[in-house]
Amino acid sequence: MNRPANVTELLQALVRIPSVNPDGDPGLDTTGEAACAEFVAEFLAESGAGVALEEVLPGRPNVFGIFPSNKPGKKRVVFAPHLDTVSVAGMTIDPFSAELRDGALWGRGASDTKGPMAAMLWALWEMREQLPLLGYEICFAGLVGEEAGQYGSKAFVDKHHADFALIGEPTGLDIVHTHKGSTWLHLTTWGRAVHASAPERGENAIYKMMEVLEVLRKNHSGFGGNIRSDSRRADGKRWDHPGRQQNQHRPRRMPCERRFPHPPGAGSPRLCRGDRRRTAQRLPRSPSQLASIPPVVDRSRASVDRRARTRRRPPLRRPVVLRRRRICRRRDSGRGRRSGVHRAGAHQ
Repeated sequence: MNRPANVTELLQALVRIPSVNPDGDPGLDTTGEAACAEFVAEFLAESGAGVALEEVLPGRPNVFGIFPSNKPGKKRVVFAPHLDTVSVAGMTIDPFSAELRDGALWGRGASDTKGPMAAMLWALWEMREQLPLLGYEICFAGLVGEEAGQYGSKAFVDKHHADFALIGEPTGLDIVHTHKGSTWLHLTTWGRAVHASAPERGENAIYKMMEVLEVLRKNHSGFGGNIRSDSRRADGKRWDHPGRQQNQHRPRRMPCERRFPHPPGAGSPRLCRGDRRRTAQRLPRSPSQLASIPPVVDRSRASVDRRARTRRRPPLRRPVVLRRRRICRRRDSGRGRRSGVHRAGAHQ
């Protein structure tokens, strides 16, 4: 390879190699980190490291380099940036030009995290002769799939170990020594689908989910003891946000995922009693609760269309209960006669 002359040229070379994560809409036909991993592997090899490309997903390898040490048993320090970038869709500049302009380098990944990765690689190059003499064993791990799935980091910890790691995310040069966790709530609201000519007879599950999310948004401070006081990051921004929501083209069912990250050491947050009560008021009843409610038919609103011989369905006020007529025969005075027996069937 043509070795860059300085760290800026190294960063330009990295940015010019597309390594867009394929998740979602990458905005590019060619995705994956393979080309970037091969470039980094070659640079590490020239710096004196023993290098291996470890495939995590098809065409998406981690690159792992370990530098020689003058004695075994040292604690291991690993430099671990990620190779992938987010989508280039919607960018108004050439995402891979690596242009130097206005005192900055422009391109996808220049900050997250090819900039930190270039700084790490160049420091390892300049220190290559001193690395074996240090009190730690020095390693480098270029990880795939950080922007979605964390496949590279999961594969790395399954195969390797480290006593200390430098991740290299853009932090404004602040040292960040902790990491937040997260808790996902999987919510589903149910409504009733009706014909478009009579929407007033139905219930829209999307509107119900909006009410639930509003309750959670206003009462997020009630999650756990530490969350109540530490629900904001150091920069003052909240951590919680709703995730995927789908209505599947139907107003009857509305699944949703909501993510509640929490500070280090806080553990998984739990809904406090007030949050559970307020949320439960807007969530569907459990099957056991539904089974205890007697069937109800609003006879005052029911009417029979003599031509269609159908019964109009009343608006849903309680869980829907099907009533079916079982036709049986009984003998009465020697003649078979049908009689209707009404029974309440299973609720929906």
